[in-house]
Amino acid sequence: MTFAELSSVRARIEVIKQSLELLRRMVLTSTGLYGEGKLDQGQALQAQLEWEKLVGNLQFLEKREKIYSIRMNVLTGAPTENSVPILQPLQEYRPDFDSRTMMESYRSRRFLELFQQLIRQETQPTGEGLHGSDSLDVEADAFITVVRISLESLYQQARRYRTSIIPKAELAHSIRLELYKNGKQDFSSLIEGLLYLCEMRSEYQALLGEAHGLKARVEYLTGVVID
Repeated sequence: MTFAELSSVRARIEVIKQSLELLRRMVLTSTGLYGEGKLDQGQALQAQLEWEKLVGNLQFLEKREKIYSIRMNVLTGAPTENSVPILQPLQEYRPDFDSRTMMESYRSRRFLELFQQLIRQETQPTGEGLHGSDSLDVEADAFITVVRISLESLYQQARRYRTSIIPKAELAHSIRLELYKNGKQDFSSLIEGLLYLCEMRSEYQALLGEAHGLKARVEYLTGVVID
């Protein structure tokens, strides 16, 4: 789960850094145009304000990256101050696992967990105390069903971002840029297009992190490694 969180937040940091560089150039451009009287003060200030907001988002993610890096070092037994090496980028994950095997494993683990709770309480374990076999079957079935639906939903959302939303945002930004160069698009619209593209790319990486984090949690709860 920590690997998924760290890899995802690092990818989002890269997205924002790339957008910040483009926005920095736009701030310089807006300042120059304002000085020449070719841009009103409101549009010039908008570029600066958006740049500052994006810097704030970057700082927040960098703090999260430090937290996840420390957690990763603790989990792997490395010194907390060590820098975690570059991680493999997260890929889209589509659930494809044996539901019956997962349910049986989850059910067995839950049974042992409940049994141990009863032992610690120094009570006699009974079928009723363990919620009964049928109840555990229902719980296991519900758990795996929700997991499969959730993972499938995350996969579909991520895929839609990659194949449709992000390409359209990239195309729209390119068109706005050309229109702006030809004097047919205002500066504010150009900034909005860049920020929207940055947001969509960041959300895509967040979806990947959420999917892999959920996958890792299911593996932890069931003891079954899924691929």
